[in-house]
Amino acid sequence: MDFSKIDTAADAQEGAILHFVHPQLRHPLYTGPGANEYGIVIDKKLAHEPVTALVRGMDSGVVRAEATRMEKVRLRNGKADDAALTFLRSLIIELNGISDGERKITTSEKDLKWLFDRADDMGKQVLAFAAEASNFFKGALPA
Repeated sequence: MDFSKIDTAADAQEGAILHFVHPQLRHPLYTGPGANEYGIVIDKKLAHEPVTALVRGMDSGVVRAEATRMEKVRLRNGKADDAALTFLRSLIIELNGISDGERKITTSEKDLKWLFDRADDMGKQVLAFAAEASNFFKGALPA
């Protein structure tokens, strides 16, 4: 086995697309004129796009550095700082298709706090996706 073809850290750093599902109803979320207020595509003829996040994997250097930082804070203070939100920010490179009704939600601390306070499951989806190494595999498997 030639391991020069495997670089999990680089693949995780580049990230992969997570297509969010509704936090309660569990269907894939879409936005645009072809989707309704619950993120369901109701008219395929009208424009619609998936609600997604570009997510780093757990093997990413950025993510590992944040995990190390959090552990040092925990050891020094006996508890982590705003660990969950800070860690989630290290995983999310970009969000697409999410708004607060007036503007696009970004990966800023304020915006992510707003999003995850409304739907904690969205953060859980990011964590589960980032933890699955196969989501970041860039190679092609033989048929």
